[in-house]
Amino acid sequence: MNAQERKDFSALLRNKGEWKKLISLLEDSLSYTKQIPDKIELYQEIVSIYQDYIPDDALEIKTHVSILKLKDDHLPSLEVLATLYQNNEQWNDAVKILKRHAALIKDQGAPLLLAAADLLREKLNNVHDAYSLTKQALGLQKDYLDAICQLITLCEDKHDWESVVSYLEKAADISSDVVDKVSFYLKASKISFEKLSSNESTLALCEKVLAIQPHNVQAIFRVSKVLIAQERLKKSEILLIDLYARFTEKQKQEKKECSLLLGNIYKQEDQIEDALFYYQAAFDLGESSIELLEKIATTTYVLAMKHSTKIALWKKAEDLYRQLIEKNDALTFETAQEAWYRIGVSAQHIKAYDRAIVAFNTVLEKDKTHALALQGLIELSVLTERFDLCQNNIALIEKLPQEHYDVVIYTADVLYQKFDQTKEAIRLFTLVLAHDGNISSHFLHKLLEVYVNSEQWNDALTILNKLILLTTNTKEKIKYNYAAATIVRDRLGKSKEAISYFKKVLDEDFKNSKAFSAIVKILTANKDWVQLVRMYRQMIKRFDASDVVNVDRLFHLWRDMGEICWTGLQDAESAVTAFQISNTLLPNDSKIKEILKDIQRQKDRVDSSQSIERLHHELATNSERIDIYRDLAILYRDIDCIDESMCLFQALELLRQINDEERKFIAQHRSDEWMGVRNRISDSLREGYIVSPDQDQRIDTLLTLMGTSVSSVLARSTQEIELNDNHKVDLKQDKSVLVQSFVHAAHCVGFDTLPSLYLLPIAENKINAYTTQEGPVVCIDLERFNQSTQSEIMFLFGRHLTYLLPPYHLVSLAPSGKYIEQIWRVLLSTMGFSIKNDGNDNIKPIISRLKKTMSTPVMKQGRALAEEILQDSAKDKIQTWRLSLEKTADRMGFILANDLLSSAKQITQYNDLELPCDPKEKLRQILSYMVSRNYFYVRNELGLSIKVQSFDQKN
Repeated sequence: MNAQERKDFSALLRNKGEWKKLISLLEDSLSYTKQIPDKIELYQEIVSIYQDYIPDDALEIKTHVSILKLKDDHLPSLEVLATLYQNNEQWNDAVKILKRHAALIKDQGAPLLLAAADLLREKLNNVHDAYSLTKQALGLQKDYLDAICQLITLCEDKHDWESVVSYLEKAADISSDVVDKVSFYLKASKISFEKLSSNESTLALCEKVLAIQPHNVQAIFRVSKVLIAQERLKKSEILLIDLYARFTEKQKQEKKECSLLLGNIYKQEDQIEDALFYYQAAFDLGESSIELLEKIATTTYVLAMKHSTKIALWKKAEDLYRQLIEKNDALTFETAQEAWYRIGVSAQHIKAYDRAIVAFNTVLEKDKTHALALQGLIELSVLTERFDLCQNNIALIEKLPQEHYDVVIYTADVLYQKFDQTKEAIRLFTLVLAHDGNISSHFLHKLLEVYVNSEQWNDALTILNKLILLTTNTKEKIKYNYAAATIVRDRLGKSKEAISYFKKVLDEDFKNSKAFSAIVKILTANKDWVQLVRMYRQMIKRFDASDVVNVDRLFHLWRDMGEICWTGLQDAESAVTAFQISNTLLPNDSKIKEILKDIQRQKDRVDSSQSIERLHHELATNSERIDIYRDLAILYRDIDCIDESMCLFQALELLRQINDEERKFIAQHRSDEWMGVRNRISDSLREGYIVSPDQDQRIDTLLTLMGTSVSSVLARSTQEIELNDNHKVDLKQDKSVLVQSFVHAAHCVGFDTLPSLYLLPIAENKINAYTTQEGPVVCIDLERFNQSTQSEIMFLFGRHLTYLLPPYHLVSLAPSGKYIEQIWRVLLSTMGFSIKNDGNDNIKPIISRLKKTMSTPVMKQGRALAEEILQDSAKDKIQTWRLSLEKTADRMGFILANDLLSSAKQITQYNDLELPCDPKEKLRQILSYMVSRNYFYVRNELGLSIKVQSFDQKN
């Protein structure tokens, strides 16, 4: 079939409407057609059949694809394919065709790219590629508004708000429609304000709107919001007031929004009345939101706080918050809590205390740590005098976090001031103190008051130390340190620690006389002279000597320091220096001149004391030198030591070397009446200052250890020594001179229980002491007494009572010196030492009896002492000891006699222990003792010293 035949046949099939046969014919013709245009024409005819007669999108698409294979830039097919792919939701193919089409037409392809981008965004959710194609479209056509709008949408999807604002501005600049232009600017300003928080950009965009529409409400609102955010409240207020005046009755919504903005402005400016006016206006215009009701309630509450006495405002505030509470379902937890709290405060102000208590408790039911509600209940406890409101909430108050410790402090103050609950108050105060690092001085003062009033001084001191660290004010620091010092000194009894606080006062104010006087008083009481002088020196250094105002103070400091150096430290040199300086400050002070004279006299005394020491040493080594006695006596006399001088002059008198002047001195100071010992002779005084220094202390110790046993075995009865009870004196009833002298002597020697006294009528002219089975005994014949003076009888009593003291009562057991040596051998034998037998067979039974009476520890200790004594190479140990005891007894008698001549008479006439003693040697010994320092000390201790006024006292 040739071409013409095919054409006719095609027309015939078209007329008959046999479209499928026609398509087959056209497809068959394609195989014989060689020219591309002809082929395209055939394909287009097939496409028209699929479009108009037998619609089949798939076959139509296939046909257009075949056309594009023949001619890839066949624009009609590209256009149709894009539509077909979209109709059949073949979005990817549609995008490809649109992009292919756009690439062919180049500059005119922007709409096609935009359409492809739209499909990618809406159908394929491929924002990234959609954004890229839209950007390409805008690149082809710079002022393509649709592409810009598309980019705005795409950037919104990506939340790229900066780009959104940029494209909106570009769209507004391009748009020729005023409404659209304003819309673009407004939208851009909204995003700048809400999304970017860019106040500058928002203002710039709104200004563009107002340049086109000066009274644009949205723009003005937005500008106002920006200005409010920038706290440029006045400018915003002017804009809104002007706008508010322009609104008509129909613009209720706009006027309502304007009212809200003005209310917010006035609230920020603390113009509460104006804020409340505009909030109420918004409410009257139909704004019934929870937020507005809360603002009205809050503003009313704040206004009531400003005018706290206006009961009507408090009532209105309570009513508004109760309205708010009724909308409980719409309220947040925090808002509901705050509403109940403010209901409580309002009710409290209108004295509806029960309602206030209910409101505060309602808050605490939901939030146990609501500090303000707790404080409200504490305040109500004060107002209603209901301690239970305070007491029931203490546990909750203790658990409040640190930021609410002001409520804890307030509660503690109420407990202390109102309810007298000091213990509970301190517990809360210390809780704050332990955990709050930023304690205020006001709080510390409260706590200090509590501690002081409750006399908790250590705690009060702790608070004062905190106040000292906290304050930078000099006056306050001085006050706190002084208070701390007085507490430490007066309440805690720590005077030394108080000094450190007083010193801190002086560090801040060196002229503070009270602090310095307090230190002086403490150091003086403690006799801490070194530290006291150091304090004076420190004070003196603080003063400027060139300042005339300080002269008087410096004078007193130097003078007082001189007196301390003189009387306390006995530092004459430092004292003189201080007094001389004080004298240069205020010359001709008579008191200082007199003190300087005293110091000089004391220096002379010190020099004399050194000479005395030297002469005593010489006298101890050469007692025959009469000149030493005289020089010593004169030195003692010159320094007013009259008693020592009298002793030395009496020694010269005994030695018959005294001159008339010295005899006159003795006569001047010697008493006409006998003066005896006034005080008891203690063991320490006797052993340290009276016992002869050559007396073997080891034998003393041994005899003391064994004394009880020896006495119990060897003591004789009074009948054995021929003492008749008729001769025994009743020491309590007999008031004679003899008995009174004996009692006084026994007391002075150191007897707690008096020995017995026997007065014998036999004229044997003697006195004896015995240790008997009935106890210690002293016997004296009347002849001896009648022939003796008071001094002589006291000498004899003192001497013989000494033999009755432990350990010397061994002497009072023995009838003779030989018997004493036998007793000594008995003791040694008893302790197991081998002693040569002297032929006395009575010793063995005595030894046996002694062993039975002595305990093992005593025996052991006694043997150790005896071994030490026997190892000594000296011979005649017991006789040597007896001779030393004789010296001790002479000294005791001499002390009680208090008269050298009487004592010398007795010493030279009698030898009670039957020892080979030279009377002159005994006299020399007592004379040597009389001029010794030991004797001077004993006289002073026993009240024997001659007391006369010194030269200083007389003047």
